Amino acid sequence: MSFATPAFETPTGLDPRVIKFIVDFYEAADDPLADYISFFEPNGRMVIGGGQTLEGHAAILARRQHVATAKNITTRLHQTQKVYWADEGYRDILLFGTLEFGLADGTQSPKFEWAARMLFGNSEELRMQEYKVWMDSASLTAVLSPKQ
Repeated sequence: MSFATPAFETPTGLDPRVIKFIVDFYEAADDPLADYISFFEPNGRMVIGGGQTLEGHAAILARRQHVATAKNITTRLHQTQKVYWADEGYRDILLFGTLEFGLADGTQSPKFEWAARMLFGNSEELRMQEYKVWMDSASLTAVLSPKQ
């Protein structure tokens, strides 16, 4: 699914480069072959739900490969619904959306709501210094755990 025209609510005046970054990032997150790591600063950090912190490209890429090879997941679909920013330079972004999985048994997972924070580095090229994501991990684990 393409998000070339953002289908999410954005505040007036949000930098179009940030909108494009968000669209491209979540498209890459849904494609296990996409160049996901290029969205992060080399020393970037990812913080997931219960406090798992991944530091640097190698750790983020290892997590990405683990998730991308999950045998019970066939597709992912992130849908951003709302975007807010906390500073005039658009360096601190808050997002809300949903995530849905296609499962190996041919069914779809329920839609899981998530919140995320993108904190960009200080360079002109948009890359995340930190990405934090929150969602109901217990429900997610229950749906994605292989059935016995």
